[in-house]
Amino acid sequence: MIGTNCSGTNAVKYGTMKDWVINLTVVLADGTVIKTRRRPRKSSAGYNLNGLFVGSEGTLGLVTEATLKLSVIPEEFSVAVVTFPSIRDAASAAAEVMQTGIPVAAMEIMDEVQMKVVNMGGATAPRVWKELPTLFFKFSGTKAGVQENISMVQTITNANKGGNFEFAKDEREQKLLWSARKESLWSMLALRKDGDEVCKSFPGQLWPFPDRVMRGLTISREHRRRCPIQQACRHYRSEQEGDGRSWTVCQHSGPHWGWELSREYHLQPPDQGGERKG
Repeated sequence: MIGTNCSGTNAVKYGTMKDWVINLTVVLADGTVIKTRRRPRKSSAGYNLNGLFVGSEGTLGLVTEATLKLSVIPEEFSVAVVTFPSIRDAASAAAEVMQTGIPVAAMEIMDEVQMKVVNMGGATAPRVWKELPTLFFKFSGTKAGVQENISMVQTITNANKGGNFEFAKDEREQKLLWSARKESLWSMLALRKDGDEVCKSFPGQLWPFPDRVMRGLTISREHRRRCPIQQACRHYRSEQEGDGRSWTVCQHSGPHWGWELSREYHLQPPDQGGERKG
C-alpha cells in the first residue's frame, strides 16, 4: 500500500495512501534504519521524507513500520446509480459534481459495453443492468448531509440528461447497487478468451475529463474493438492540485494491441505532458 501509494474507490473523499502516513521506519540499501517523522503541520522546514518514500515502490528503501492517521466512521452511508444516453453526458455530470464541491465518497463511470459485460458475467444476478453509460456514487456523512448530497447530485444528473436515479435505502440495497462496479473487472476477466489482454492506461492530466473518456472510446473503436471502458473519477478531485489521474481498463486481443492503444491514448497536444502505463 505504501510502496505504490495505493487507493481505492473512496479516494475521491479520503485521498490516497500519502494523505494518511504520519511516520515511516525505513531500512535503506546500506542497512541504515531511519524514521521519517512528520513535522508539525505549520512547519515548512526540512525534507518531506514521507512524500519521498510513499509511492517509491521499494526503490529507495524497505518500509518496516508505519504510523497512520485514523478517520471517524461516518454515521450514514448510501449508494446511488444513474444512467445516461451517452458517455459524454455521464462524464459531464461527473465533472460538474466535482466542480460543485459535493463531498461524494466515491464516483465511478462505466460505459454501455462494460455494463453489458457485467450482465453477461452474471456475477450480479438476478439484477440485470441497463446497458447504458452509468455513473455510480457513494455517499457518507451525517444523515442530513447524505440526503442533501444525494439531492444535489440528482439535480446535476438530471441537468445532464440523466435517467432513472436510484439510491439505496438500506445496507442490502447499497451492496446491490454497488455490485456492478465491484464485479466489473472480474466480469471482464471471466469473459476474455485465450490471447486477450487487459491494458490499464493513464491519460495525460491536463485534458478536460469528458474529453479523456471520449478519447479512450474513439481510439478503441478505431482499432476495431469496442473495448469496455471503466473511467474512474476517484482522483479527479486531486487533479485540481495538479496530480490527478483517471484510468481506463480495456480488454483487447493480441499480444501487442494493448501497447498500441496505450501509445495512441497518450499522444498529447503541443506543450501538454503525460505518462503511460500498460
